[in-house]
Amino acid sequence: MITNNAGYVLTAASQHLIVPLLTLAVLTLYLYRWNSESYVYKMESDRLDKLPHQDEFVYDMRVMRGTRFNFSKRLERKSKVKAFTVNILSVVSIFVSVYLLANASGISEEELKKISITIIGLSLLALWMSLDTPSPELLRKATDAHQCGREISEIYRAFKYDVIDLSEATKSYETVISKYSENHDQLDRAKTLYDDRGKHPEKAKGFTRYNAVWKYNISCYSPASLAFLWCLAVVGFQFLFPL
Repeated sequence: MITNNAGYVLTAASQHLIVPLLTLAVLTLYLYRWNSESYVYKMESDRLDKLPHQDEFVYDMRVMRGTRFNFSKRLERKSKVKAFTVNILSVVSIFVSVYLLANASGISEEELKKISITIIGLSLLALWMSLDTPSPELLRKATDAHQCGREISEIYRAFKYDVIDLSEATKSYETVISKYSENHDQLDRAKTLYDDRGKHPEKAKGFTRYNAVWKYNISCYSPASLAFLWCLAVVGFQFLFPL
């Protein structure tokens, strides 16, 4: 009986769920990429060749240091949230599968269809999130960003207290920036400028708690948000595409 029900689930999934699941996959891909993309802000250039004096060079390094640390914190938090979300999805999929096997003889055809949609949907999402920039890769990028921030801090302190001159500080700064291939997002810089608005309000013009802080936090918890939206979509498609 269990074998017959399992075969029925696979048949129903192959015949009736292709279009809904493909639509879900495309929609989720769009939402995930939208959440993961950099938020572009209109900010004045801070390139070293346009800095007129040493005070601005010190400010530039301080902002870059804070930006890299914010970048590191965001990726580290996102990695933890993503790992936790994938684990939860996997555990739920296992429990649902065990429930299906343990109660196969007493489950109606309608319940079998709903369970099959749930298992396939959660499994696809967990697999996709595991393969698309996995948590260890995010942690590696976070570690590199943190190390970059530490190295900039050393140059910042040395130059601020006249341990090194402007020429040496500029060369060291460019060397550190060039050493790390992974660049931060404008979202991380926006949060840094917003947090520093008390000392330099003119640099933080145009940034608010919404477009600097809230979007930063949304990016941190985007894996959990994606999983929540996906679960809602799975439930919604069961009403839109009754089997």
